[in-house]
Amino acid sequence: MSEIKTINSIAWSSVKVVAGITSDSIKDILDIEPAHEPSGLENTYSVASTSAEDPGRGGYISIANPSEYHMVDGEGDDRSFSVSTWAKISGLPYFRFFCKGTTSAAEYLATTWGGSGTAMNFVIYSNDGGTQYINQYTTHGMSADTWYNVVFVYEAGQDPVQNGLSFYVDGTQNTSGRGNNSYAGAMNDSEANLEIFRQNGNSNLSDGWIDEVGFWTKALNGDEVNEIYNNGTPGNLATHSAADNLLSWWRMGDTDDGTGTTVTDVQGTGDGTLSGTPAVFVEHVPGS
Repeated sequence: MSEIKTINSIAWSSVKVVAGITSDSIKDILDIEPAHEPSGLENTYSVASTSAEDPGRGGYISIANPSEYHMVDGEGDDRSFSVSTWAKISGLPYFRFFCKGTTSAAEYLATTWGGSGTAMNFVIYSNDGGTQYINQYTTHGMSADTWYNVVFVYEAGQDPVQNGLSFYVDGTQNTSGRGNNSYAGAMNDSEANLEIFRQNGNSNLSDGWIDEVGFWTKALNGDEVNEIYNNGTPGNLATHSAADNLLSWWRMGDTDDGTGTTVTDVQGTGDGTLSGTPAVFVEHVPGS
């Protein structure tokens, strides 16, 4: 709104009272900033790779521009990053949230694991070729057929290094069960794509749904994670307080009208492709 200089040809400085309101009070009203837009967003689609929809589908999402997701700086030191997801597991024991790298030479991996499949494991692999690693894990975790918000966090530069690993489930942090299997140097460097639902070249494919995946170039703190969790309702990551660190945001069909095989990255860094048998867009999201 442009500044009011006169009212009916009377200088603003001469106006003392209008309808019982002083000119100073009117100026305060005019200086009020517009209300922020609500943080919610329309959410219709997720991506499914699940026997509940089609037995034996075995689909996954392959993300372009793998170098953008290699979290090592130019001097060979790890960079902090976080990955936020909404996920619903249909089948156990394995559910690959995401993986950068191949079975023999991964960079980082987040998965359910163990005989029951309900345990969780977040792994950062060393540059020795991917056989040494740090990890943060639990002996319990997610139940089948329930939507969860899961955020995986790696804060580089911690001593010991494994203390930089954590993950949050529905806004609650879990830091128990950290390990260090001779992690040395920095993160492994693989030319393989970042993948969702699969470890590149691995037959342990996911069985379930995933939605609203964000890749962040910082270690999100508890308040920022709870802002994403938003009491169980996915919100607009573009208006998140850490949006300047949002490298990629895959809406899992909502920016693609739920059709085709492209999973658009809202941030424009690396679009995904529905791959495998394949994964598909479905009208099933958290809260539905």
